[in-house]
Amino acid sequence: MIRQNPVSTESINNLLSVLNSFNLPVSLDTNVKETIVTIVNTLNSYPGSLLCAATILSHSVFSKLFVYYRLLLKEGRQLIHISNDTNQLKSLSELNTFLCQLSIGITNTNIHMFKNFFLKKSFIDELCDCLNDITNGHIENSFFMSIVDSMIAAFHRLHDKDIDNIVYNPIHEQLINSIVQYITSIHFNEDIASASITSEQRMILKNCLHYMANLKTSYGHHWQTIISRSQLQSFVQWFEKTSQLSVDWWTPYKITIIDYFITIFSIRLNDLNINEEELNLYMTLLNQFASILLLSKDSQNYHLIDIIIKHLFIFSNYEFSSQSNAFQIIISFLHELTSDVSLYSEQDDNAVFYACCLLIKFNSYDEDDIENLVFILMNSLLKTLNRNQSIQVNRILCYLKSLLLRYEFQTKQELNNSQSLSLLRQCATNFESFDATIRQIAIDIFYSIMVIPKQETYTSIDSLTRQNMKVLIILRN
Repeated sequence: MIRQNPVSTESINNLLSVLNSFNLPVSLDTNVKETIVTIVNTLNSYPGSLLCAATILSHSVFSKLFVYYRLLLKEGRQLIHISNDTNQLKSLSELNTFLCQLSIGITNTNIHMFKNFFLKKSFIDELCDCLNDITNGHIENSFFMSIVDSMIAAFHRLHDKDIDNIVYNPIHEQLINSIVQYITSIHFNEDIASASITSEQRMILKNCLHYMANLKTSYGHHWQTIISRSQLQSFVQWFEKTSQLSVDWWTPYKITIIDYFITIFSIRLNDLNINEEELNLYMTLLNQFASILLLSKDSQNYHLIDIIIKHLFIFSNYEFSSQSNAFQIIISFLHELTSDVSLYSEQDDNAVFYACCLLIKFNSYDEDDIENLVFILMNSLLKTLNRNQSIQVNRILCYLKSLLLRYEFQTKQELNNSQSLSLLRQCATNFESFDATIRQIAIDIFYSIMVIPKQETYTSIDSLTRQNMKVLIILRN
């Protein structure tokens, strides 16, 4: 396991001496494979921050390890065609694990080194050959497929660090094309039709789906549209059958696969030229979400509930959803989720947050719910501010404003405390992270809370309120 520790000049020099001691010949024979395993075991004893220092990565050992990886991957692909003996893949597996862990340490400082490693045509050619063999059903060995899938995840990390440039690299496009071919392949369609898409017996390259689900900008939208047009109908037909299955059937692996698929399909909803047939398929999905929630509400499968409510919320932002009764069906369950604020722990609980948002969106709450709804929103705001997620901050503030418009007195009571006012003040004064729209909403909420009731005078209110009023005057001016 690669550990993260501070880097010193002395530790860099010591590791360079170790790297210089390695002797790596060009040919790939048994002795070299044993040497590779030895080197990997040695390097794994060093912290990741040291291994990922640009000075260390520039040593020839690392470029050679990537060359060996490509050769081992090719050899493994050929061996799997004639034998399922995974013992022959030991050196490939250990080198793969090391290189994938190494990619976790990609930074702006060392990214040029990782681009030299990953963006080589010979490297991508072999990775694409593996994907193509999996696509065509020539490889079904789950151990080898997991190696390929984890390397896709490593490449995805590089993409996320250099998103503005890497998408225009023809080598990157070659890989994306192979991934899309895999997802849209006939072999994959057969998996969906037979409901074995998420069977642990047949490995699905979930990191390929994750990669496509997270592609941004118009570039990503192009590929996501291709997948949606190819797979949406087949997926919906399969999903209709599985939505009635026992909650126990929904393992984390299956839920993750479904989450990535629906995320890819959801991007298509932003297209203006989406046709009626496609909208009907999305309507079917929406109704199945409600069915799954009703089946799972008495279970402990919080992962499933989180994912389904998240997609219900996403779908609720589109006009077609108003024609469905899915939301009315689950209103009582949403109230159950938001009524017990102990569920909203320090960890992320998306289900409770999205349930809160849906109740507010459809005005399905009364004054007795305000305390819990405000608590959920403010806790979410606290987490969101720590991550500087402006879109989510804007969403939370808008829901708070909706509560104020409907139940002003009760909402102001719940917000008039030091923590809530402090969070709102951060939103109003963070010029670096938030635009004028977000800051203005925060100021409006802040002002609404701080308005003094007619029966009180400035001198009768507490010092904290007076302090916040001074801040408010500065903000409004």
